[in-house]
Amino acid sequence: MNKITTSLTLLLLTSLTVFGQEKGISKKSVSMTVQNFIQTNYPTAKRLKYYKEQENDKTYIECEFKLDKVEYSLKFLADSLVETEISIEFSDISTNQQQSIKASLNSLFSKYKILESQEVNPKTNPLYEINIKTKSGNYFELFYDKSGQLVKKTEIFIKPIPSQF
Repeated sequence: MNKITTSLTLLLLTSLTVFGQEKGISKKSVSMTVQNFIQTNYPTAKRLKYYKEQENDKTYIECEFKLDKVEYSLKFLADSLVETEISIEFSDISTNQQQSIKASLNSLFSKYKILESQEVNPKTNPLYEINIKTKSGNYFELFYDKSGQLVKKTEIFIKPIPSQF
């Protein structure tokens, strides 16, 4: 019985479900604090796109842009930066870390495809975010620390946004 309780607790801690919606917004809808932060810290950023993202019970402002041919995503909550994501190729991750991540993925899923790899918060609490699609069509976000150990696994359910037409 104790083994079952421990297993269920571990499963709940590492396997979360996120329901989220994202909607494009105009620059005018973004606070000057956020705009100034981006202009100050990323003055040569190009192709800025802003989104309002509802995730569980919180509303975020997300800014996506390119800088030196690299894709960035900054997430803000109440004008405070809460997350920085930088797109990378999976092959850019060190060989040892790749092997640890692949071993973890292979133990969790029989078949999957890596859709995207990102470095998350590289300056503060560095993690790798690996987005996958399973053979059964489910989507997951998996977070690994710099040693390649699984930190968090989240299944992603995309809710359709009602049409305005």
